[in-house]
Amino acid sequence: MKKTILLTILLLSAFSAGATGQTGDIIYIDGEKWVLLDKPIVHDSVIHHEILAALPEDRTTSTANWDGYTAVWSIKDNKLVLDSVKYRIYHKDNGQNTSHFLSKFSLENIIKNAGYEPFVASWYNGTMRVAKGERIYYEHSGFMRNYETELHLKFEKGEVVDKTLYNNKILVDGFTITGNLIEDMKMIKELFPVNPNEYPELKGKKIGVSIKDIKVDAEGNLIDYILEVHVADKHYAKFQQLEDEINNMVKAIKPWKTLLINGEIRAEYKSIVFGLNFDER
Repeated sequence: MKKTILLTILLLSAFSAGATGQTGDIIYIDGEKWVLLDKPIVHDSVIHHEILAALPEDRTTSTANWDGYTAVWSIKDNKLVLDSVKYRIYHKDNGQNTSHFLSKFSLENIIKNAGYEPFVASWYNGTMRVAKGERIYYEHSGFMRNYETELHLKFEKGEVVDKTLYNNKILVDGFTITGNLIEDMKMIKELFPVNPNEYPELKGKKIGVSIKDIKVDAEGNLIDYILEVHVADKHYAKFQQLEDEINNMVKAIKPWKTLLINGEIRAEYKSIVFGLNFDER
């Protein structure tokens, strides 16, 4: 019988099961529209709870927008101002979604009752990211994505106290995981052609491989990483041989897809995890 290896992507942080990318709010800065990669309303539990209570129950929600609203903000007099909260309602009779806005009167009362003056988000502290342009990096979780242009705004009690502009880009279009299971399985199989005849004791077993903390230079050359090979029997006689073989295969990959993200040169994904299934056909 001919022995083969079936390689299966088990887990990749960028495509992990159960995680969901979230739609951001909208913010206008000097009249220009940006995507706000955050939900400032949720940073005050009272305001968040009261706004949800004021919205109609039949508003449209999704896994990308669990609360079913999009807040529109602006920077005015160097302060974060809540301009409106919009939501959509789906009409079964005509199959259309219509947009609506929470009334200014309701918003004003909600913010006042929480102890703030409308409509400055003086409850907001920390750094938010606002973005525009092409998307450079994406993880299917929260706001884990980056765009060509990002502005990081640091706030204290709703007022901008610092800001940094970043221009992100792809430096090298090399090896990465695409998220297409069939294509990725084929690619991994080509990059890690471990010969099962060398490891007969592993017949029918699954071997986990983790390449973590991947570091690359601006040309996509591998600088450093941590390799972990997981076998059921930790005392497997040929473990070191298997680990060395996989290590050499990792080092042979070049170039890696490399990005410049917020001033950092990095591989597109810092960790990749896949499985080697030693099977017999």
